[in-house]
Amino acid sequence: IFNVRVQINDQADGACWTNLKEAREYAEEKFRINGVNLSKEDPSWLDRSYDFRITVNAARVYQDGGGPCFGYTDIRLVTFAKVNEHYHLASGYEEFAALLQNDNFNKFIIERIGKFFAEMK
Repeated sequence: IFNVRVQINDQADGACWTNLKEAREYAEEKFRINGVNLSKEDPSWLDRSYDFRITVNAARVYQDGGGPCFGYTDIRLVTFAKVNEHYHLASGYEEFAALLQNDNFNKFIIERIGKFFAEMK
């Protein structure tokens, strides 16, 4: 059994990502179903602990706030490993995608979270 803290990093403007709560709750529930303990603690302080990080950085293409959303998404599972008395970030999973979509990134993020859990089985 290990611990996971789900972290959301919202750097999206122009309504390019609006379902943050849904994404967090979906990821947390999938971890619970798989027997993982959820944590609020920084994983560098707990043994067998990880961060599940969901990052979206996006904005509408045109200055007037119109047009498609352009940006990137980054979903990763990371932990900290101590090597020679120094902590290093270690990634167990990472998926980065650059996107240009007329709609927002909501559906894409939920699909990517689902893909993570499908690949981890």
